[in-house]
Amino acid sequence: MREDSLLRLTQLFAVSHISYVASFHNWKAAEKIKINAMIRKAYKTALGLYPLLPNYFVNVLMLALGVHNTLEEIAEAQRTAQYHRLSQTRTGRTILQRIGINAPETTPEVAKQLPRDVLQRLRVPPLPKHMHPQVHQERRTARATALTKDHANDPCAYYADAAKYPHRHST
Repeated sequence: MREDSLLRLTQLFAVSHISYVASFHNWKAAEKIKINAMIRKAYKTALGLYPLLPNYFVNVLMLALGVHNTLEEIAEAQRTAQYHRLSQTRTGRTILQRIGINAPETTPEVAKQLPRDVLQRLRVPPLPKHMHPQVHQERRTARATALTKDHANDPCAYYADAAKYPHRHST
């Protein structure tokens, strides 16, 4: 299994459980330290670093790189998402008020219909298959060349590349 798949599995199995169970619990300091250690150990095991390098060095490096979040960060994100979700409905706002949290009264944004003339001019072709950036590099290059040739002089044409590249930081 590749590293990104192992990290995703760690996120799904270990961290998601911690985020749902641990977010609203009032932990003692020693318990927080143990849970943070379990999170670090899960990620180190997924990356194959667990028995190899000294703990302190790996911990500092993983925190600096942002490989994982701490219990406090996970709990804060979960609480914020839960408060936001509850504040979207009248019943949810009532629940928040009962437990002493003042949530602003917000209404979810309503999707607006595009004008008919815009919808008729809008053209979104299906995405082509077999366009992986590493496996199908020649096919991607040929497609990019053809699209550039077809739309190079069109002032309304905009280009975007949504593929993930391992050597490039996503923007």
